[in-house]
Amino acid sequence: MKPVISVIFTAGSGVETCRTKLAGQTFKEYEIIEADRFAGIERAHGEYILFVDGSEVYPENMLEKLHDAAEQSGADMVISNCELIDSDGGKTFGRGVHFEWVHGGKQVFNWKDCRGRIMNVVRPLVGNKLYRKQFIIDAGLGIAGCDSEAIYSAIGAVAAEKIAYISNLTFSRNVVPESEAEKLPDVPKTVDCVTEHVKGMADRTDLWNAVMYFAIRQYVDNYEKYCRELDSAERIEFYEKAHSVFNSEIFDGLTEKGLNDDKLFRKYSIIKKHDSSELKKLKTRRIIVSLTSYPARIAGIAQMLESIYSQTRKADKIVLWLAEEQFPNRDDDLPDDLRKLQFEDKLEVRWCDDLKPHKKYFYALQEFTDDVVVTIDDDLQYPPYMLENLYMSYLQYPEAVSAVRTHWMVISDKGQLIPYRYWMKETVACLYRPKMQLFATGGAGTLYPPGIYDDKWFDKDKMVEMCLWADDIWLKLIEIMSGVPVVAAMPCEDLRYLPGSQEIGLYHKNVDADQNDVQLQKIEEWLKPEYGDNALAKKILEYDGEPVEDALIRVCECHEKERRELRDEIGRNSRQLKKRIEENERAYREKSEINAKLQRTYKEKSEINAKLQQTYKEKADRGIRIKELEKEKSDLQAKLGELQTEKADIQKKLEQLQAENVVLQKQRSIWYKIKK
Repeated sequence: MKPVISVIFTAGSGVETCRTKLAGQTFKEYEIIEADRFAGIERAHGEYILFVDGSEVYPENMLEKLHDAAEQSGADMVISNCELIDSDGGKTFGRGVHFEWVHGGKQVFNWKDCRGRIMNVVRPLVGNKLYRKQFIIDAGLGIAGCDSEAIYSAIGAVAAEKIAYISNLTFSRNVVPESEAEKLPDVPKTVDCVTEHVKGMADRTDLWNAVMYFAIRQYVDNYEKYCRELDSAERIEFYEKAHSVFNSEIFDGLTEKGLNDDKLFRKYSIIKKHDSSELKKLKTRRIIVSLTSYPARIAGIAQMLESIYSQTRKADKIVLWLAEEQFPNRDDDLPDDLRKLQFEDKLEVRWCDDLKPHKKYFYALQEFTDDVVVTIDDDLQYPPYMLENLYMSYLQYPEAVSAVRTHWMVISDKGQLIPYRYWMKETVACLYRPKMQLFATGGAGTLYPPGIYDDKWFDKDKMVEMCLWADDIWLKLIEIMSGVPVVAAMPCEDLRYLPGSQEIGLYHKNVDADQNDVQLQKIEEWLKPEYGDNALAKKILEYDGEPVEDALIRVCECHEKERRELRDEIGRNSRQLKKRIEENERAYREKSEINAKLQRTYKEKSEINAKLQQTYKEKADRGIRIKELEKEKSDLQAKLGELQTEKADIQKKLEQLQAENVVLQKQRSIWYKIKK
């Protein structure tokens, strides 16, 4: 009988084990061919082909379900799920298809349902795909050299008229780790093969974003897996190949929107921008996390730092700058948990002059001139990926400041900065792009590359005179005058403040009281003799281009009005909530006091009951003792009666003896008389 499925065993050895594993299949119309893919396809007699390497453990209905799905759907490829088992026995479930990428969640689909990522939609695993043999031949896969699973999965996905996904079918396979020596040289071959194949297809224009996504994933994923350190000739060669490919015509016109993967686009941009020597130099920079605090908040620093120690990208050093005049006894004035962090070398405390919020950057930027400095605040808890996002932004734009939270400085058509309250707060309009018009707020996490500022702008006296309470504004002055733009390194998230840290803070002084505008005006007046009117706005426009239109200003004003109304509403709700919390706390305290009284009453009652129980026990014991004594008395009385009876008997005997003695005395007297 002609087989329906040709199982091609490609491992080179162990085919008998494969036969044993498949022997229990409910579908029996199959053959097993031991060969490489190219030779196996030529020798195959079945209508369908399944490639295996012996690592698979199939459920008994695997072949049956694959065959039925192919017949019912008319698909060129049928995909199942797979559970991966590592060398330690750990199991990881993996869908055979990135189902979330398929438009409409279709179980049967083709490239038109997943345009930009179709080449990556099918997981490249041996053993999870049943192919129609004629499809393999028509798609050009049945040729020598086109034999990797990644190539089959990618080209098969773009060429198939129909791909069927069986979401409820899963098999297991033992993971065999790929060696770096084999994998790195294979990536360029795979990318070249897939690229050339798609170039010959009629739909190549529509598929080109998918080609770029596939190529980027191949290079980026393997770079991150094997080559992060760039510490061998093979790794450097691989990186340089990726750098060259990313700068080739293949990627002409690629945009972040076209790739539709922000994080991957940033990784691609880093490799494209820097050759291996440039990247190695950038990655030698240490990450220095710098912050400051003061007595009212020092108790919460250790708690806040837990979120920094938990970052996915670790800091090389954490420095806390404290004013000696605020802590006259230095370390003796610090909480025990901070001293413990110092002892464990997790934190370095530096003593300095009291420059208010400027302490967190002023000394660090001048001391760590060869390192990356990241400033944070003492009242926030940070997401675990904050440092990783800032560092990635730095690698992409090493001559820009990278910030988590940014505002858009709005400039009128007259070339003037409009008031701070009308700036676009926490904007994501220019995400991942360097702009001079972006204003970094240092507390949420801001990265400053080394050597980007002119020393003349570190004028302590001027800073104290004009901008003592607004470190972000002074830093923006330095950035503008030094030609350093700002990049929003990640979408801004809601700030997570430490409990109780917001009763006091610079926000109330600088924003609520409009002191930011006052300090900006002082800076403008200081710059005016040398740079003329509106110096900051002019410098921004020299870098970014034309000012925004009045319409945008009105949008900003509306945005700010809505934001303030929302903030006021949140404030009202917060006050009401605080009042309810206080009422609940008061009721809770009263309830606690009542409960305490009840507990005392219960305790007293328990003590009384215990005493009563003791009394009852003592009474019972006395009753038992009385009965024992009464019994003893009765016994004694009985004994006394016996003794009295014995006494009477003895008395009677005594009287008899006395009578007998009298008789004997008389007899003795008579005997003496006779004897004489």
